[in-house]
Amino acid sequence: MAPPPTGLVILGPPEINKPTPPPQPEPAFGDSMSGSNRARPPMGLTENGSATFLTSSNPCLDMFFHVVPDSPASYLNKQLPLAWAHDSLTTLKLICNLRGVRGTGKSDKESFYTAAFWLHKNHPKTLSCNLASFAEFGYFKDMPEILYRLLEGQDVRKNQKDQWSMRKHR
Repeated sequence: MAPPPTGLVILGPPEINKPTPPPQPEPAFGDSMSGSNRARPPMGLTENGSATFLTSSNPCLDMFFHVVPDSPASYLNKQLPLAWAHDSLTTLKLICNLRGVRGTGKSDKESFYTAAFWLHKNHPKTLSCNLASFAEFGYFKDMPEILYRLLEGQDVRKNQKDQWSMRKHR
């Protein structure tokens, strides 16, 4: 057996060993040009008021583009199971991308902690097998923070901040 490659290694979830479904046949060129067989996806507005599609019909792509810093944890908690069911390994990579701090991702620690909490609840072995890789994408200090939030509750930091703010404004 060859030695493992140097650098980061993400240990994929068990789902990646399941057989993949056969690819769907491509529509005929004329059918794809007419667009008559496809419903128009729902439209919305960006933060800047520009028109955008609300979904790409690919939950992983939606998670990549729509989860940004200050996205509500509730939105991420809705996206994660959809993306995981669509492609678990890509979702795991997207979770790493949330925390990537060295030019490798979004450097969004709150969304990353939300995703780590979701992983612990739904796929604890995947979380535990990838802690070392998570520390490489982010910081080592993320490990005790994840543990603290698992022990004290997902919103412990938000609650502490709210309490501090109330004391400050007395």
